[in-house]
This record gives sequence, structure tokens and C-alpha cells, in this order.
Amino acid sequence: MSDGGGAKKEEVVPATAEGPFEWKVPEGWGDAGREAAKAKFPGEEISNDYLPPSDEEVELIKKLVDGVKDVPAAKTELDDITLLRFLRGFTLNQWAKLPREEALEKTVEVLKHALKFYAHVGASTILSREIPRSYEYHKYWVNGVVGTDTFGRQIYLVHPPGSRLIKQFKGTQDLLLNHVVDMERLKATKRAEEKKRGIMLYKHVLILDGGETSMTMERLMFMKNALDYEGVSIDSDFYPEMLYRAWIINAPLALRALWKMAAPFLNPITRAKFQVVGNVPLDKMAADGLTLDNLPLYLGGNAPNPPGFHYRETIKAGVTFERSWKVKKGQKIFWDMEMKSSYYVDIKAFVGETEIGAARIDEEKGDMFTGSHVADADTEFRVTMHNDGRWHSRTVSYDVRVTDN
Repeated sequence: MSDGGGAKKEEVVPATAEGPFEWKVPEGWGDAGREAAKAKFPGEEISNDYLPPSDEEVELIKKLVDGVKDVPAAKTELDDITLLRFLRGFTLNQWAKLPREEALEKTVEVLKHALKFYAHVGASTILSREIPRSYEYHKYWVNGVVGTDTFGRQIYLVHPPGSRLIKQFKGTQDLLLNHVVDMERLKATKRAEEKKRGIMLYKHVLILDGGETSMTMERLMFMKNALDYEGVSIDSDFYPEMLYRAWIINAPLALRALWKMAAPFLNPITRAKFQVVGNVPLDKMAADGLTLDNLPLYLGGNAPNPPGFHYRETIKAGVTFERSWKVKKGQKIFWDMEMKSSYYVDIKAFVGETEIGAARIDEEKGDMFTGSHVADADTEFRVTMHNDGRWHSRTVSYDVRVTDN
């Protein structure tokens, strides 16, 4: 975990490679591969993102490769699924009405720009590097994979960025790098699930939840504009064709009204991807493959909460709040707590009956209570939070995670 300000600056080295990029058609691609994939789901209508490219698509990918083969970054930054996503997202979707050769030329230009970006951030190696302020980034902008839906697609849950994230990260290279880590990690989890299930799974389901961090216009515009590179959207232009469905839950009335006005003017395919609701419609989400086993604990599900998620507890004056967690021998306990209102709260942490830490978290001073402990026996981890005030309730934000060490 970095210290939030003194972390060593990540040095990005552009990727280089000698000689042209060479691409081989992966085993199982083409018409025969598509038919074999369909045979795994007899009698069912299969979404195209489950299926490998057809013979025609393979030939088009060869033309894309030919257009970027002399770009040095192609040899270090390109992979099969990225090529397929650019083809299906741009050539065969966004520019489907153009003459095919023109659509391919435009896709090649976008792909070249993407390769420049991948080289700039070192995308192919970023998961093996230590990125500055990673913990702070996820703490103030909750986002991450919480599981898979019943069809195997990754469920990626996001909250609007917190005000501290915007204040501390806006316009910085750290913001850019941490977001690329998220995108590359999402790609990696999809590939792992593909190998496990034996089908293509390059799209994911997004849940944007406005229930914990409000969807203010400032935060929504930050999400739209902050992640740009040379005037284009990182997500749209460099990580295209990744979204299968977006559930925007606990959306404020203003956003729902705006969606109702804008939706009729959108492409029907795009419009069908979005569900904008003011609550958490668990029944409808379950019908779409998002069952309780795939939803995080804080939404009433059984899956882990996303990285950075913090519960909030408002403690009345003169009251002590207490919560405990079961821990097995060898497991690691991590905790992070800070004030979300004025004044302070006194906190103590126990393993069994032994106190292992204590702190006063203070909103004015910015004092937090963060630490970790590895259990040497099956036990219980317990936290007490005491508000010694006489008049005012005080709110604490806390995250406790018990993981295999």
C-alpha cells in the first residue's frame, strides 16, 4: 500500500520490437469452430460474443493485422481477442454501413492509435508492475470484478468516484495507469474464465451503483471526461466491444428522466444494453443472470464486495458500535477506517480477547486506522467504535476483509 503522496513515480517505458508483427489464426476459429461452439448449446440461441469469428471475419482480421504489422507495439501489445473486438466493434458495427474497405481503413487508424496508447502505458506488463497510489485509487473509486453471471460473463461493479478521488487524482498519470490496470485485469479474468468454460467470454456485465456514492453531475462528467488520451475515450477507443449489459441501479430521478428522453434516439442495439432503475430490482437482475450468488454482500448477495468498498455506520452519542468476523488459522485480516462526518471516534481491534490495535480517527486531522494481522489460530476478529460525544452522532466508513494469506 502506498502512502498516498510519497510513492515512487511509475516509469513507463514504451514497448519496442524488431521486425513486423506476425499473426497466426488461433485453433478453433473460423466457420468450423463456430459450429463446434454452437453444438455446446443445442437448441439455444447463442449470443455472437460466445462464438469465435467466422471464416469471413478471420480474413478481415488478417487485413487489420496487415495494416498495423509494422507498428513496433503490435508485437508486444496485440492479442487475438483485441483484434476480434476491434473488428466487431468498429468495422462490423460502428462503421458497418460504410464500404468494407473504408471501414477497415478507419479501424486500422483507431487500432494504431490504441497501440500507441498501449505502448505509452506499457499495457502488456502493467499487471506485473507496482502502480502508484493503487490502494487510494480503489478506496475512493470503488470498482472491480465481484463474480460471474450464470452465463460466465464477468460482473464488474462500479460506484461513482468519490470527491477525494476527483480532488487527488484528476488529470494525473496515476489515474490513467490505475484505470488501465483495471481494464487489463478485467481482460485477464475473462480469459481465465474462457479457458475454464471452453467458450468465448470477452464481454462483461457492468453494474453502476449510485446508492453508496451519489451520482452528481460533477462525478458523472468526471467519469465521462477524465479517462481520455489525446482527445479520445480510453474505454471506447482502446477497450472497445467489452460491454454486454449495463445495470445502472439506485439511479437518481434526474438521471432516469434524462435516460427516458435520450433512449429513443439511441441505436436499438446500444439502447438494449442499458437498464436504468431507481432501486435494486433483484428479480429482474436474476432473470438476466445476476443471481444472489453473483452479487456482492452489501447488495444482499453472497459474493465478495468490490475492492475499496467501505460500509458506513452512524454511531449515536455515547454509544459503542461492535462488529465481529470469523477467522481461520493462517488467514489475513485487513482493516481500514476513517471518519465520514465531523469530530472523532475511538476504535479498538481485537483478535479473540487480545487487543491488537487502537486509534482515534479524526475527521479534522485526517487520521485513519489501517492495519493487518495474520491469525495464528481459528479465532474471531472484533472491532469496537465508541462515540464519546454527548450530542452528535458520528459516521465512520470502514472496510474489513478476511482473506487467505
